[in-house]
Amino acid sequence: DLGGAILNSEEVSRFVLHYTLNLWQSSYASGVYAANNLGKKGAIVASMYDGGYHMTPAFSSAFEKNGGTISSFYVSPLDYKSESFGTMVDEIKHTNPDFIYVLFSFKEGSKVLETLAKSSIHSKTPILASPMATATHHTSGLELHNMLSIASWSFDASSMPMQSFVDQLKKKYDQQPTVFALLGYEIGKVVAEYIASDKTEDGFSAILNGKHIEMPRGSVYFDDRNESMIAEFVVRNWINTDGSYRNVVKEKIKLHFDQETYQDLEQLPTVSWQNPYTCT
Repeated sequence: DLGGAILNSEEVSRFVLHYTLNLWQSSYASGVYAANNLGKKGAIVASMYDGGYHMTPAFSSAFEKNGGTISSFYVSPLDYKSESFGTMVDEIKHTNPDFIYVLFSFKEGSKVLETLAKSSIHSKTPILASPMATATHHTSGLELHNMLSIASWSFDASSMPMQSFVDQLKKKYDQQPTVFALLGYEIGKVVAEYIASDKTEDGFSAILNGKHIEMPRGSVYFDDRNESMIAEFVVRNWINTDGSYRNVVKEKIKLHFDQETYQDLEQLPTVSWQNPYTCT
């Protein structure tokens, strides 16, 4: 999956491989970066979906460990189409944070970014967005300034592996890459690596633990939980170039998620869908 949930001990086995795009780790990295670069007072705005995984506590845990304080936490209603997000804007103005952490994606994310762009907030308050907000937002012409994201991937990356992946996908399917296409492609490479071994009966640990595999988003390795990890997270500016937005590299972050980090976070409630989708 995309990696919004932190593994607990019951989910760890040498016969179970967890492959993700490391969203909760990106959120943790965002909390560290924000406290050390954007300010010690932050506001979180999140959808009921994106905010319901472990990305929110991962961010706030890292942010608070580094001396930060969450001044407000806005959660949007389920029916975002009829929401003006005026309450969100009013709350941010009232608490006057040093920055805003945005946890939205897809069409709801686009509406939130458009709302922030039209308000007076964005001109003076930096926005730190989930990579799902920038990866799935395609509206051009917004006057957004000073918006960052921290992720393990970007389709704008200039590296040969990423550009090769994007070009192959466009040629074969005649469409732009998506996070699900990236996830599927990388899992395919891992499966190929695994079945090429003559030790498959020993489980994933014997073959993949500590192994680095070059992926479109960079070097991916597997920790002792059999979870995919990225070698570095990238801070990117989301800027308008010739009428459309692109993610431009600002700097890179290397983080080590030690046992203490997992112990702090693994007591969180398990996240999963407990009811059918609203469309059913």
